[in-house]
Amino acid sequence: MLQPTSLTATSAGTTWLSLGYTYSATNNNGNVIQQTTTRQGPGAGSWTQNYGCNESSGLSLNRLTSAAEVNGIAYNYGFDAAGNRWVSSPPTGMNLEILVVQSW
Repeated sequence: MLQPTSLTATSAGTTWLSLGYTYSATNNNGNVIQQTTTRQGPGAGSWTQNYGCNESSGLSLNRLTSAAEVNGIAYNYGFDAAGNRWVSSPPTGMNLEILVVQSW
C-alpha cells in the first residue's frame, strides 16, 4: 500500500517542518493512527497526536472516533443516524459553543 510516512519542508538546508505518520501494524486499513509534528524556529517543538477509528457499535466504517494529544487534550466522537460526526466528550475545562445557522 502506498502511504506517506513523512513530509518535510526544507529551505537552505534547514528542515523547518516535519510531519511523521504511523499506521497500524496489524490492521492497516490506510487510517493514520499517529502523527508527529516537529517545527523549527520560533515556537519550535514536537507534538504527537493519536487517532482512533474503533466504533462502539463494532462496525468497521473507518470513521474517526477519537483524537488525543500527548499533553492530555482528547476528543471522542460519535455519529448520528445520517453519519454526521459530533463531539461526544470535549476536553476537560473546555466549553463548546454551538452555532446554529438558519436560513429563511
